[in-house]
Order: sequence, then C-alpha cells, then structure tokens
Amino acid sequence: MPQDETAPSDIQLSDDKRRTVERYRIANRTVKPGGIVCAGSSLMEFFPVEQFMQEAGADLNLHNRGISGFVCDELYAYLDVCVLALRPSRMVINIGTNDLNNPATTDAILRDRYEQILTAVEQALPGIEIMMMAYYPVNADVATDDGILACLASRTNERLQAANRVVEALAERHHARYLDVNSVLTDEQGRLKAAYTLEGMHLNEAGYRAMFPDFLHTLLTW
Repeated sequence: MPQDETAPSDIQLSDDKRRTVERYRIANRTVKPGGIVCAGSSLMEFFPVEQFMQEAGADLNLHNRGISGFVCDELYAYLDVCVLALRPSRMVINIGTNDLNNPATTDAILRDRYEQILTAVEQALPGIEIMMMAYYPVNADVATDDGILACLASRTNERLQAANRVVEALAERHHARYLDVNSVLTDEQGRLKAAYTLEGMHLNEAGYRAMFPDFLHTLLTW
C-alpha cells in the first residue's frame, strides 16, 4: 500500500500538484475521522462541494481532496494524503478522465488502474462505503483553447460513455454505489450544455449547482 512519502519514483508531480498535496496534508491534521472524502482530479477539485454543503445546511463532515490534473496512478501514489489520512467512512471518487486524454488508454487499462485504487482503499479502510461518479459529458463545439481541443480529440462523449460502462461495472464488482448526474448536464446532442462549462471540458459553477441537488440527495439517503 503506497504512502505519499514512499510514492513510486516514476511519479513526478508538477509544482502545482505538489503544493496541493502539501496543503491537504496540513488540512488533514484537523479533520475529524468518520466523515466523507471526495477524491479525484479537477472534476472533483473544481466542485465547490464544501461551500454548497454549507449553503444547504448539511453537516456531513465532508472534505474535498481532488487534485487538478491527477491521473489514476497519481491518486494511487498519494492515496494516503488524499483519502486514507482522513480515516473516512465514505468516499466519493471521480478519477480517470485525464487518463482518457491519452488515446492509448483502453478500457482494460482504465479498469485496472481504477481498480488498484479501490482495492487499496478497501484494504486500508475495511467497511468503507464508496460512491463512484460517472464522468461528465464534454462539448468540443464551445472549446477554443488548443490544449483543451487536443484533450477532447481523444476524450469524446462516445469514449466517456464507454468509460462510464467500465466505472459502473467496477462499482457493481466492488459493491459500491454508482452515481450518474449527467441527465441535467446534457443537451439534446448528448454534449455538455454550453451554459454549464468553462471551456468545453470542465463544469462551471452553474453546472455544479445544476447537479448538486442529485448529489446531495444521494449522500443524504446513502
């Protein structure tokens, strides 16, 4: 089971990712065990879920530990800081979309990388309940940034739908909950609604607010 101090030598984090890891490491010292941790990549980090929970008056001891740019192997390597150190009773996870930016990432590769994380969490925290979120749709038609367009050349809605089937199957295999909130985010063409995206790939605040009621309801009835 990798700890953050002994992460594989081939996992070299960018300065931004490393700063976020260090910030979380400090914040974890005051976290009360037994709560909910939200882990993943930018789709989780950009989700102002703690703010939304406070606005909704929901006291769920929830902490967001998403890190922008993370791929599955990076979350696995830094699982201690992002999940285990909080000793949560529940975990919400959204990881793997950055892996899909690489056309070489097959369904089998994604499944194996994702399952490595789930297995490590279950072994370290017996009895933890896990909720796996479906990947959100994208909208290449509103993207203008060259970097985003390059990602979306591989990370298409068709590819995301196939990947969601992988995630759903993993959830069933690990007796986890699978949460798909995409019905409120998707337009008639199956794309992420233009009003709900920053640049075609990530949700903006309006997008997160649109899906939050389903997200909160699921947590409250979990």
